[in-house]
Amino acid sequence: MTTNRNPTMYIRGVASMNSNKILVLVDGFERELASLALQDIESVSVLKDGTDVAKYGLRGANGVILVTTKRGQKNSFNVGVSYDKNWNVPFRKPKFLDSYGYAKAVNQANQLDGMPQTYSNQDLIDFKSGVNPYSHPNVDWWDETLKEYGYTNNLNTSFWGGGKSNSYFFSINYQNERGLLDNTNLDSRYDSSLKYDRLNFRTNLDIDLTNTTKFILDVSGYIGGQNEPNRKTSSVMDAIYSIPSAAFPVKYENGIWGGSTFYANNPVAGVAATGNSKPNYRTLYANGKIVQDLAGWVKGLSAELAIAYDSYASFFENNAKTYVYG
Repeated sequence: MTTNRNPTMYIRGVASMNSNKILVLVDGFERELASLALQDIESVSVLKDGTDVAKYGLRGANGVILVTTKRGQKNSFNVGVSYDKNWNVPFRKPKFLDSYGYAKAVNQANQLDGMPQTYSNQDLIDFKSGVNPYSHPNVDWWDETLKEYGYTNNLNTSFWGGGKSNSYFFSINYQNERGLLDNTNLDSRYDSSLKYDRLNFRTNLDIDLTNTTKFILDVSGYIGGQNEPNRKTSSVMDAIYSIPSAAFPVKYENGIWGGSTFYANNPVAGVAATGNSKPNYRTLYANGKIVQDLAGWVKGLSAELAIAYDSYASFFENNAKTYVYG
């Protein structure tokens, strides 16, 4: 799974010098919290006191999260379907100086430093009027690079039930996200939009082998993939915040991307003209338990044998290109 999908959490600060990671146990086995589909979770417990985490040793020094997934019910059959759609919008849009305000601020700073003005009075007039957007641009890099909203879809289907001596829970979850980057299809050969798609699956089985012996088998995993510009999103956002509105236009009149030796990182070109990157990943988790009730010997006594298998694979497809800027 990609690191940007794993949450960073702390319980009562950091208590270990070797690792700050919280120990997450899913049905008793160590797994990543981001590997779960939300609809598969039955309950979550947070252990933070010393007496609670003592049995986990040093690995529980930063706290322990116990996650229990849903299971079936004997002598029943149930079907559940849910669908969620959400729209993602920026929580707060920063207000940037326009080119006229920027030019005035630069001239004022030069004056206070005893230096000559960078922009002439005619420059100020042209910035304010917008009469020549190529020589005196006024670019809102936020609006030019980002859409007003993105969206997510989450579809979940589950079946649970069982017979006299067994129970089952089966679920399939599909989720996708589409991000805020704009101008992602200017070159039909390269789709650089922000995309995230993932298909989760889970099967939980409980089988009574005898009146005192129980077999538990859980199999889960997911298939996922992303799409993003070949230029990192963090670099695009840095350019939005650092390039002045008066530096250069998005494109010049001849169609060449705007840029300069000092500000070479045109954020729109970074999205539209650097190609794309497609990380993909696959996981499979399987674990089994045999639980033997020994209450016939000692009341409340039981024993269990557990085994787990985890498989993870990832691969990346990069389609890189460059662009000319004026």
